[in-house]
Amino acid sequence: KIDRAIQNTVAYIHDNDVVPFLSLAAVRRMIKLLDAVDNETENIWFWKRWKIFYEYDKIPESLTRSVLATEINMKDSPAVDGEFNMTIPARRIVWCKNNFAGRFEAFSCDAQKVALGNIFLTPDMISDHLPEQYEDALDAVLEKLT
Repeated sequence: KIDRAIQNTVAYIHDNDVVPFLSLAAVRRMIKLLDAVDNETENIWFWKRWKIFYEYDKIPESLTRSVLATEINMKDSPAVDGEFNMTIPARRIVWCKNNFAGRFEAFSCDAQKVALGNIFLTPDMISDHLPEQYEDALDAVLEKLT
């Protein structure tokens, strides 16, 4: 019954909605990577960090190496009790993304590949989860199709 339900389900993701990626494994990964960044940048002068953040200066090579080393080390770290990667139980996922022209585009995605995604930190990652955001996106996509 569950397999049949999944095969008959199409799920939707609105733009930068963070909820489809909020598994315990993803949160642990994000925290470890942010900690690696913090450990590497804590001795960098504030204005230098500001310039790096706004892309006036390049990301230091040592920071890149630190994040990559943390990523590699995490593959060997044991999972905690209850940790898993979240998978959206659907045959396909329609991801509605807002493009630079302010219009929505819909992309068909494989649920297993989406499950491998990461938490993308953006200012609208929570608001993009709200129902009215989904309604607006689906209306825009449907309008484009007709």
